[in-house]
Amino acid sequence: MSEHYDVAIVGGGLSGLICGNYLARAGKNVLILEQNHQPGGNMSGFRRSGFYFDAGDQSFESLGIVFPILRELGLYEPSDFTRVRYRMVSEDFDFYLDSLDEIEETLRSSFPNEPGIREVFDEFLHGFDRE
Repeated sequence: MSEHYDVAIVGGGLSGLICGNYLARAGKNVLILEQNHQPGGNMSGFRRSGFYFDAGDQSFESLGIVFPILRELGLYEPSDFTRVRYRMVSEDFDFYLDSLDEIEETLRSSFPNEPGIREVFDEFLHGFDRE
């Protein structure tokens, strides 16, 4: 290990690892400090009471930013990723969680008199700056 680092990054989650990668590619000597036994943060999942929880890695693919960053860094290989498909079933609906737009439409058609569905999705999808 080096005794001199240009940058120290506290946290080896997805952001810390990507930041460290960009800085190292720019010629910086980078130290990434992670308290867990493995890097990855929520992307790595965790175990509780004998069960494994994937944490954030089941939903990050639809954010639209992770794959372009991985492509730019030369770290994206489509065969490394498996698209996860969840199904949501109740008395009022039965649908797969393929996209937020489809989820919103299904919930709005299943609950036409329920106030607030559109507003929740507008806020979630577009932030607070949308009227």
